[in-house]
Amino acid sequence: MTATTVITALGWVGSGLVVLSLNQRDVRRLRQVNLVASLVLSVFNVVVGIPSMIALNVVLAAVNGHHLLADRRTARRRDERIDNDTRLYAAA
Repeated sequence: MTATTVITALGWVGSGLVVLSLNQRDVRRLRQVNLVASLVLSVFNVVVGIPSMIALNVVLAAVNGHHLLADRRTARRRDERIDNDTRLYAAA
């Protein structure tokens, strides 16, 4: 397999992941798949040398990563509130 074939395959895999991400019903899953797609396409664009697409994919990866981490923190706080409420009702 030549280097050109590998680079081309990387671009196609990244593009396929973008399409796959946009077909997700669950927003969390969409962000996860799109994060991977953005990282793959960032590497592809570095190799090919397209600065504007590198910037776009790095920003998209950062946005998706930020939202995934924020959602995780929100879920953790919600779980803590539920645990505290459960203890309060159990003690009553």
